[in-house]
Amino acid sequence: MNKDVHKRRVGANILPAHEFDGIRSERQQGDWIIFGLAHTRLWTLKTYILFIKTMKSRGLLKRILAIGPVNNSYSNQEYQFAKDHLGENVLIQLGALPAEQVSEELLRAEVALIASSPEALKKSGLFAALAAHAVPVICDVPSNLSDPPAKALFKPAELMNKPEILRSPEYEKRKKQLHHWFWRTRNWKIVELNMKSWLKEG
Repeated sequence: MNKDVHKRRVGANILPAHEFDGIRSERQQGDWIIFGLAHTRLWTLKTYILFIKTMKSRGLLKRILAIGPVNNSYSNQEYQFAKDHLGENVLIQLGALPAEQVSEELLRAEVALIASSPEALKKSGLFAALAAHAVPVICDVPSNLSDPPAKALFKPAELMNKPEILRSPEYEKRKKQLHHWFWRTRNWKIVELNMKSWLKEG
């Protein structure tokens, strides 16, 4: 694979109506989001289940809102796995929503859970959508990650040790950092300029 391919930036597939909607929105404490195809959501649940159970037992997690396709074998497994490990009515499968409704949910959610590698995050339009809406993201990434910046994300181990961070000024700080990263590096105008530059180099 040509190493120059990694220079290309990925924009968000869903944007808020206005740039700062995610900063100003009122978020529902305890509502967490998993976002994407059913097999990805299932993987996220399985990866973080011990963390999720701990956060639930501490009262920090009330519901997991699953946004994306349902009515397939993976979504059925997702539902059953959550029921077996978390109990009834913790996982709420919202299904594949229209873009406007997805945006509304992203503006309400307290945090999002992602189980992706750093390289996958860079190429993920779904992650970019979360950042565009200033949804704080929980993801296990290396501390030295610069793109996206690790300092703008929350690590599961960090929250296991200091769960109060989600109710502190640090929550707002990282939310703004992730939002800033997106709108300065991943909005479509920036992506277009980056693509033009990449094509010229080619």
